[in-house]
Amino acid sequence: MSKNNLTQIELKQLLSYDPETGVFLRLTHHPRFPIGSIAGSKKKRGHITIRIGYDMYKAHRLAWLYVYGEWPKDQIDHIDCDPGNNRIRNLREADNSQNHANCKRQPNNTSGHKGVRLDKRRGKWHVSLKHKGKERFLGYYDKFDVACSAYAQAAHDTFGQYARIE
Repeated sequence: MSKNNLTQIELKQLLSYDPETGVFLRLTHHPRFPIGSIAGSKKKRGHITIRIGYDMYKAHRLAWLYVYGEWPKDQIDHIDCDPGNNRIRNLREADNSQNHANCKRQPNNTSGHKGVRLDKRRGKWHVSLKHKGKERFLGYYDKFDVACSAYAQAAHDTFGQYARIE
């Protein structure tokens, strides 16, 4: 069974999935994993990966296949930004821009608001947003709250339900 060829039927023969908890359980015996044991392990960035045969799969992609019978067309976004929460109601298909739009602000962000940074040279708040790999400059603002509002409006206009402001 190749990684690209795993089907919903094959997956359901190997694992059970609870859409309310997002947890996969093993249905077949393996010397290291008894039947009924939780499948997968958490990786450094929080995603759960599950070994099937010689291949590693991200649990959120397996959940999508398990429930909908097909592989996601592109990426899977965790609505609550918790990569370990694989409840089906927390997962949605997304392209790269949408997935990144729903990310929390980066730890090196010093303003405390996504898309807003202080331009010390100008003494103004610089606002920008990234979409489809390109940065879009939204302007310089004297007031922090006005800069935050400008980002929020642009994010909602650009990303809709995928926009995450905080």
